[in-house]
Amino acid sequence: MSVTALVRHGLAAAAALLAALALAAPAAAHTALVSSSPADGDTVTELTEVSLEFTEQLLDIGNELVLVAPDGTPTELEIGDVTETVTAPVPEGAIAPGENTLRFRVVSADGHPIEGSIAFTYAPEEPTPSPAPVVTVTATATPGSSPSASETPESSSPTPSATPDAVAATAGVPGWGWILGGAGAIAVVATAVILMRGRGAGRG
Repeated sequence: MSVTALVRHGLAAAAALLAALALAAPAAAHTALVSSSPADGDTVTELTEVSLEFTEQLLDIGNELVLVAPDGTPTELEIGDVTETVTAPVPEGAIAPGENTLRFRVVSADGHPIEGSIAFTYAPEEPTPSPAPVVTVTATATPGSSPSASETPESSSPTPSATPDAVAATAGVPGWGWILGGAGAIAVVATAVILMRGRGAGRG
């Protein structure tokens, strides 16, 4: 084989290698974020977990998830198992009402780091106020209050009762009346007898 032919074969092999590398590079660069929860621009009323899904398997090294509150306070999240998806629970106090940001850094299978951020709004629901308790007012009588209309005269003014001495005195009146009446009758009869005797003696 001539030198020219060897050169041609070498150039062809180099071109093929470059073409393979050119095809492989975009393939590696295609690892990208597919979806997330919350999504960019979302408004959530509660958030207990964040999740990000990518197009390819990720390495379980160098991955980071950080929540940034509206005042700029960052909270690093603890990532669970890593596949094409990374998830992490959201601790209490990591977010606040307003616009929050989820920053992520993951490593693709070829070792290429992928970074980005997701902005979302946290708007917790206001608690429903409980109804006011119903207060029942019950009227009670006081020592100085006047008697109510329902009270009867008998209940407010007790009926006086006779004492034992009065009853005894009343019961004894008829007995003395009979004695006095009898004595008077005897006196009348005695007087009449005396008068009659006196008239008889005068005639004799």
